[in-house]
Amino acid sequence: MPIFPLPLDAQSGAIDPLFDPGTGVDLAVYSIAIQPNSQILIGGNFTSFDDVERVNIARLAASGSRDDTFAPGTAVDGSFPYVNAVALQPTGKVLLGGGFTNTASTNLTRLNANGNLDSGFKMVVDDSVNAIAVLADGSILIGGFFTHVNGQARTGIARLDSTGAVDLGFNPTLFGGFAAVYSLAVQGDGKILVGGSFTNVSNSLRTNIARLNTNGTLDATFKPVAVGGGQLSPAVFYSLALDAQGHVVVGGDFTSVNGSVRTNLARFTSDGSLDSGFNAAAGTDFPVNSVALEPYGKILVAGYFNVVNGVGNNYIARLHSDGRLDSSFNAGSGASDVVYSVALQPDGKILVGGAFIDFNGSFLSGIARLQNLVTVSPPQLVNPVFSNHVFTVSVPTFTGKSYVLQFKNSLSDSSGTSLSPVAGDGTLKALTDPSATVPGRLYRVAVQ
Repeated sequence: MPIFPLPLDAQSGAIDPLFDPGTGVDLAVYSIAIQPNSQILIGGNFTSFDDVERVNIARLAASGSRDDTFAPGTAVDGSFPYVNAVALQPTGKVLLGGGFTNTASTNLTRLNANGNLDSGFKMVVDDSVNAIAVLADGSILIGGFFTHVNGQARTGIARLDSTGAVDLGFNPTLFGGFAAVYSLAVQGDGKILVGGSFTNVSNSLRTNIARLNTNGTLDATFKPVAVGGGQLSPAVFYSLALDAQGHVVVGGDFTSVNGSVRTNLARFTSDGSLDSGFNAAAGTDFPVNSVALEPYGKILVAGYFNVVNGVGNNYIARLHSDGRLDSSFNAGSGASDVVYSVALQPDGKILVGGAFIDFNGSFLSGIARLQNLVTVSPPQLVNPVFSNHVFTVSVPTFTGKSYVLQFKNSLSDSSGTSLSPVAGDGTLKALTDPSATVPGRLYRVAVQ
């Protein structure tokens, strides 16, 4: 059955005046994780937050203020310690990956919900951890530069159970490039996308991106790609993100994909083919560190750049779903220095972490939040299904918004009939008409 759209308004990029991190961090934020209660975890390379000692990890209230109930102490220690990745377990415990030591672990550790070191989680990873993903069954994926995890040979990627025990049956091998993983993403079917710097996965040619089956074997249905060298390093994919159609958006340091010009940004279809529908002119003058997809299809990018698609944008920008620059996203003068991480809150607001001390003329050191009310017109509706007189369609949602499926039985109907609203929570939600008995019924989704 056809779908008819409902326009929405949009406004994005301005500093959120309700977010006040005080003096912020003294150096840089590399990673951001948002807790279900809206508290914010930041990891990076810093020794203080808002003028109080916090060594490379801190927790903020939703307002940006320091959470003094979270006291990690020296959980991230060592000669030059840093945190690259922060992830949450369903229990509320916090996983940290990077380059550090403590009394229990090296380069991968776990904190209790109050920030205290979980001394029962004992890990020895022989080099830095860049990425962490917690799977639906509670197991833990890690990616990085390492070659051994708790004495087991693991090159760049490993899977652990929820207690930290190495999964002996999961053992893909990476070679070439830096033999390193920078980014992980898990599909709805459990398959795992891996991005980084490598040329071979489990004895098959795969450059910088590959997809694994749930058991760690290479998914041969995801095509190999050829990637041209970067501006600052050999070609590398620093970040990847999945959209609702299974497309993979990648950001990094590279100049071509499969012989076509692609400068630090590209998109692949669900089988690994280069997506020709994504603007070939989409690109940046310096590498992209972080990519985040908004629920309605727009693409946030952050990194070292000052130019995006030929237009000045300092370290952060937003693209339409087809790769065109989104001029409605206005961050003013942007960040004063590199942005390492961008994260989308369930309410649509945008958290930005990096090495900046100024954002659009305001003193904000290492962490800022941008306003982002509604991001696109119309909502991106996906997976429409009609079967046995039941119509279902899915819509990406924002927390605080309600989504109402409406229908007309013909174009001449003066108004639509509304079905029960569904509350948004930042995830994809299914909207259903259980009595779609009229042929050719027309649908739209209202956002309230």
